[in-house]
Amino acid sequence: MASIYLSSSAQQQLARISDIQSEPRRTLTPIQGYQNLPLVTLEKSIEPLTDLIEDIEAMAYNAVQQTQELSAIPDGFTVNESASLRLYSMEWKPGSLYTILNRILRSEDRELQESFFYYLKLFLTALWKLPPTGRIHVQRGIKLDLSEEYPEGKTFTWWGCSSTTQSIKMLESEKFLGKGGIRTLLNIDCSSGKIIKYHSAYTH
Repeated sequence: MASIYLSSSAQQQLARISDIQSEPRRTLTPIQGYQNLPLVTLEKSIEPLTDLIEDIEAMAYNAVQQTQELSAIPDGFTVNESASLRLYSMEWKPGSLYTILNRILRSEDRELQESFFYYLKLFLTALWKLPPTGRIHVQRGIKLDLSEEYPEGKTFTWWGCSSTTQSIKMLESEKFLGKGGIRTLLNIDCSSGKIIKYHSAYTH
């Protein structure tokens, strides 16, 4: 069988759209404590994370520089608001902000989130400024059978930031889930999603 090469962008999309199995099935305590914090710069907001996420200072600096180089920042955002979304979209090894933030958001140990509070304040402020998508259908998928874990009629709360796509064709391509074998495709009726591609390090 021929091997399929995945670009770094495709690998990122696949990892983010397919991390369904990481979602907890239990109801967790809501996140509290970040709401009343002041807004700070992106580089200030990630200071508590330097021992948790390798190279995050350099990546945050890079996100700010890339944002400042734009001819115009979309949606009336400040540099730091836009850069917080750009940093979230960026991938690096051994573990990017996206990976570790979602791991913490999905953890039952809510005290682990405190180090992220200043970043969450900036990140969520930016998200709330984006207009909601309105009612659209989006998808996530994984090459596993999760039918028993998601029975029809039961409500689940996903505590992480869920990446999705509107393109069934993309998910069915051989670079992603393909058209055969064991797969789970979740069709999501979404009314309050946010599109961050204009603030992303990846435009596709």
